[in-house]
Amino acid sequence: MVEWTSHVYSKCGPNVFQMYSPPPTPTTLAPFPLLIRQSNQGSPVPRGKKTSNLFIRCSGVGRSRGSSAPPSESPINRSRSFRVKGSTKDQPMKLCTEQYDVGILGCGVGGHAAAINAMERGLKVIIFTGDQDSIGGTCVNVGCIPSKSLLYATGKYRELKNLAKLYTYGIHTDAFSKNEKKDPVERNQLLADSVHIDIGKLKEYTQNVINKLKGGIEYGLKNQKFCKNSEHVQVIYERGHIVEKNIIKGGKSGKEYKVKNIIIATGSTPNVPDNIEVDERTVFTSDQAVKLEGLQKYMGIIGMGIIGIEFTDIYTALGSEVVSFDYSPQLLPLLDADVAGYFDRVFIKSKPMRVHLNTRIEYVRADRGGQQVIIGHSERNSAEEPTSDHTNNEIRETRVDSCLVAIGRKPNTNNLGLEQLQIQTNRGYVSVDEHLRVQKEDQGVYDHIFCIGDANGRQMLAHTASHQALKVVDWITAKGEGEHISVHSNRSHSEWASKPIIYRNIPSVCYTTPELAFVGLTEKEAKKLHPPENVGTEISFYKANSKVLCEHNDVSFAKDWKNNPYNKGRYNCVDNTSGMVKIVYLKDSKEILGLFIVGSYASILIHEGVLALNLKLSAIDLAHMVHSHPTISEVLDTAFKAIARVRTH
Repeated sequence: MVEWTSHVYSKCGPNVFQMYSPPPTPTTLAPFPLLIRQSNQGSPVPRGKKTSNLFIRCSGVGRSRGSSAPPSESPINRSRSFRVKGSTKDQPMKLCTEQYDVGILGCGVGGHAAAINAMERGLKVIIFTGDQDSIGGTCVNVGCIPSKSLLYATGKYRELKNLAKLYTYGIHTDAFSKNEKKDPVERNQLLADSVHIDIGKLKEYTQNVINKLKGGIEYGLKNQKFCKNSEHVQVIYERGHIVEKNIIKGGKSGKEYKVKNIIIATGSTPNVPDNIEVDERTVFTSDQAVKLEGLQKYMGIIGMGIIGIEFTDIYTALGSEVVSFDYSPQLLPLLDADVAGYFDRVFIKSKPMRVHLNTRIEYVRADRGGQQVIIGHSERNSAEEPTSDHTNNEIRETRVDSCLVAIGRKPNTNNLGLEQLQIQTNRGYVSVDEHLRVQKEDQGVYDHIFCIGDANGRQMLAHTASHQALKVVDWITAKGEGEHISVHSNRSHSEWASKPIIYRNIPSVCYTTPELAFVGLTEKEAKKLHPPENVGTEISFYKANSKVLCEHNDVSFAKDWKNNPYNKGRYNCVDNTSGMVKIVYLKDSKEILGLFIVGSYASILIHEGVLALNLKLSAIDLAHMVHSHPTISEVLDTAFKAIARVRTH
């Protein structure tokens, strides 16, 4: 019988526990861990109780305090087994060594999702976060979270700047009462000038949101209240790289860890072409923009994808004027043409900004000692190839106070050891098959190495990375590792593991005012995949929605910002009654192929379309689904009923 007066148990495998000895004694250098394996089901035996079939493995045994001879071997190699009094069999215990079921490179949305799902399945996980500041990845630190915090706060600021609208609801402020009889233009300007924003406080607010989420991620990985198998994870605050097929090495410590499966989730960074000089002060990327670095009166934005459009909303809300440039002939090239045109009218034309589409950027550089930025640009022929000669094109220059570069992202895959394993890459993106297994240069795959999120380039969205993480863990579990978890009496995660991800069924959202959300096929794409005569569309507008009219009965907001005299003295603001829904469907079966929404709550409403696409529902199915009245969701109900030829009130 072995007895301790105090000890701590820590589970490190099924029915395997690690026990730490009491404080140092005169004969030992330090406390050493004891690994205990209990052959029968149940908890570790309480202190002072006899056991049956209990074996102890001692590792890291200290030498005598008076001895000067170094240990002959490492603590792990010197491990030995012995039987505890009361046991009946001399069966050695399985070693709990530095070996893990899953090794994860990166702790962004994808890496974190992979870790917590693997832990839930009983898999032993080691995750390399990079430095501690990298926890949460791009999304939490310099992406989704800070930008959405800024959009929310600046949106509130824009609303308050438009105090004149409160009079529509019968609400008066002291500022309004004092200036009620003045000219509307002068009065609106005075009201707008009475509202101010503290940029320092805004930065502090955004950073607090980031800190809370990062703390939550660390807490969730390590705390058993959040994850039942939180003791199954080891967090390494350094960058890891692959040195062999089953070995990951820490970048700083040089320590090596043996793993059965590897998940690459290293994310991406902003892409900056060679002809653009970034100094992170006057010319910068979204990494600096979320910290409001370079905020000036006259802003330039290169790239009008979702990042560029969202920062247009932020900058104009804060009082800046924006000039933007994009290589494509329309905003958001992946967007349906009708929806892109409508969004241009209700968003772009309501802002103090100019947009140059179909434009090539020739150079960007600071001038006048860094006080201004010169953007050299030329008009692009829509039919020309990106590699065509354009030396004869006229180059024009636009001067701004500072410039945001938002023209895509590139993967963080350098120095990961990919070349050593001959893993195939394309412009840095890791090539993967439909199950996210990395491909070899000889076209084979590694069945135990996966790549998720931005690093594989399939779809650079945070929620896509999270879904890919779940799929990979499903695949690992389906191989017979970890616990089998049923999600339905007749279905399990392993069933989903074999299904490829349909990326067009994953929604995209632009969190501007108004919001923009879309999922599925555009009308043009649908007509390429199906007989054009069988593809139909239906459009409905927010202005006819009773809930919208209850909340936003101010039609003047829909006017052109530049040409409407009423807007002089008003703060740039869009019409909250502006909004549209476009549905793409098959005429014969009424199956939904795509959904596009511009307007309030689009980021929420889009999930009706996500459900319809994933379950292959028809407009008839959705037309018979009851929507509450009055709600903005009825704008979808109106469109579904129109397709199904069902009358609505």
